[in-house]
Amino acid sequence: FFFGLFLTPCVLSCRVVGMAVDQIPEGPPIITEAIWDRWVKYPHPIAVKVQHKGLHTTKESVVGRQLQQLERSTTVQDFLVAYVAALKKWNGMSIFKNISYSLEPAADNKGFVANIEFVEKNEKSAGVSIQREASCTTPEVRFSDNNLFGRAWEGTLMAQGPMESHRQVSFSLRNKNPAFGKWQEWSLFNRSRTSDFHSLKRHNAKGVSFGTDLDLAEQLGDHYFELGYEIRDAQPDKDERVSDALACDRGESDKAYLRHDCTLSRLSQGPDERFPKGLHLWVSNEVGGVANIVKHDVKADYYLPLLPNSLASLSLHLKAGLIWAFGDQTRIRVNDRYSLDSTFVRGYRGIGPGAPDILNPPPISDPPGEQPGGNVMGAVSASLNFPIPGSSVITGHCFANMGNLQYSEKKEEVFTQEYLQQFIKGAKSSVGVGMVFHVLPLMYGRLEFNAAFPLEKNGPMMRPAGHVFDRFKLGLQWSNT
Repeated sequence: FFFGLFLTPCVLSCRVVGMAVDQIPEGPPIITEAIWDRWVKYPHPIAVKVQHKGLHTTKESVVGRQLQQLERSTTVQDFLVAYVAALKKWNGMSIFKNISYSLEPAADNKGFVANIEFVEKNEKSAGVSIQREASCTTPEVRFSDNNLFGRAWEGTLMAQGPMESHRQVSFSLRNKNPAFGKWQEWSLFNRSRTSDFHSLKRHNAKGVSFGTDLDLAEQLGDHYFELGYEIRDAQPDKDERVSDALACDRGESDKAYLRHDCTLSRLSQGPDERFPKGLHLWVSNEVGGVANIVKHDVKADYYLPLLPNSLASLSLHLKAGLIWAFGDQTRIRVNDRYSLDSTFVRGYRGIGPGAPDILNPPPISDPPGEQPGGNVMGAVSASLNFPIPGSSVITGHCFANMGNLQYSEKKEEVFTQEYLQQFIKGAKSSVGVGMVFHVLPLMYGRLEFNAAFPLEKNGPMMRPAGHVFDRFKLGLQWSNT
């Protein structure tokens, strides 16, 4: 790389001081900062010829746009900018193991030849996992090809089941070299779920969606847009009776929607730091046609180090959401509403309309009542995180949670000070301690084991109702790379 890159600048520099070409020492030239600075600031027009090799499965059109941009460079500065952009695009496709290049002078000494070498991945992967969510354990099988047809398309087939409580089949095609954005994805899906919170227990949704992730400046965050259409069906379990409150939600309904997600992450973590620091913010807005609803969601996480090397950390978490209807629609269907339980406010079987009360001691058998969910949600959490001596993968935390979920069809009422005070006053809260496993064999994500204690308004600790924490995913994945 260096020999080819600096051969022409070295010859030009030697001629300035009167040294003949045959007097140049043999072997690679000595590269100095002055030579580098001279090359990157070279002001005169140049010509660039691009050659490449290593594309066996991948079609040349996948990298063609970026190669043309390199050849259109008229100055060294243009070439460097174009190459950085091309390398970012090629690495983002995840179809190359390695990309290297070298430069050598052109025959007429008026430019240079760029030799680019690609090493392909041709990755195919298959995985099997078991996840538990909402008191349901479900196996999942997934197969993907990351360079389908040699055109940087990633095809993924995923199946969950066979239990009716958590069944899903989906197929997606992701174009990782679109004309605009980082990637574009088309998906077909058919998923079934059962809910124990209300009489419309059996839910099915099938549809199609298109999503794209825009490639904007890093300081503007990551922006994702999705357009989709789905047909939903809500039915009772077998011949069970549907409550009067949910009778109008029974049967099929369709929804066309447009959603925008914005993620802004300012997290950092050094090699010697146990916990991250900074802010992670996610904001989502969705407009649903036919159902005539607008949905706003916000999630924020802030990590503040308390000791050197982040040996202790305070983390603050916020989750809030609002759904409101427009047009002639005032009611929000049950399959569009929020639910709030121990996945965020630890220690509660459910929060919101119809949620069971906390009893001490908890009953041996207490079937949940009708919990149709809500459209106004808010929850906050604070955790003091600390390392466990002798372990590099397990940390401990003490936490406090508070959250509430309500249903209101009057949007104007929600934005009043009286409603906010009543919403906070009716919130459920809990405190507790636990262990967090950050890295485990066969595991994705974060696994917690907690002891959570719901609190009454007057403050005494109560025994947890139902399960303490019940959400994890374990899996194995094979790849030919």
